[in-house]
Amino acid sequence: GRTFPVSNYYLEDLIEATGHVVEEGSRNALREYYGSHRETASMFVTTKGGEKRRENVSLDSQVDVEVSDDFPDYSISTRKSLDRVDETVINYELIEEILHYLLISPKGAAGAQPLL
Repeated sequence: GRTFPVSNYYLEDLIEATGHVVEEGSRNALREYYGSHRETASMFVTTKGGEKRRENVSLDSQVDVEVSDDFPDYSISTRKSLDRVDETVINYELIEEILHYLLISPKGAAGAQPLL
């Protein structure tokens, strides 16, 4: 039979390519248990495509947010998401963004034409 080239992509590659952000406190983030109550607010965010979605944001000051040095070749946004992500939870939003990236996005994977 005929073989096709296969590429390996890891979580950090997919988060970087799609621009996906794992927000602190989201259902896909690791749960941190603090003794104190953290104040949050709910707001609507408009994405690049014009879609609106509700986001929960922390009202706590995050001036000294540290980012791990585990993935130095990736953007700060990707590194923050990797620090927060709970890999035991299926991230359906990331799956949706990956499918959009591969099938619809004009840039697609590795500069290829979108499939749809």
